[in-house]
Amino acid sequence: MQDDVTTQWKAFFAAWRETIGDQPVTVDDLIQRIIAPESMTENMLPDCLAVPREKGLSSLKRSLGRYLSHLTGRIFEGYKLMDAGKHTYHRVRMWKLAPQEHEHNETHTKVEDFEYVEV
Repeated sequence: MQDDVTTQWKAFFAAWRETIGDQPVTVDDLIQRIIAPESMTENMLPDCLAVPREKGLSSLKRSLGRYLSHLTGRIFEGYKLMDAGKHTYHRVRMWKLAPQEHEHNETHTKVEDFEYVEV
């Protein structure tokens, strides 16, 4: 049985895969292409990002970047969240979802609970 946090992040990463695929993106790209469009339903956005979203764009960017940092290396539905280096022009962190080969080892989908951090 999965917890709500894991289920929420799985929905977010599924929307990411569907919209962006495995190409590297910045947090700003994610917000513009996944979170900002009207097609993004509330159940695709993890609860931990609801308050920062209400506070404004810069708060949402910082919070999403921090959560992605904490989730780096985790595998969600066969895709691993990876640090994709820095954007050469903007010098901000980039992220990507890389498809993983099926291994005999159990994949990691459990996400520990995060507390909202005031930004």
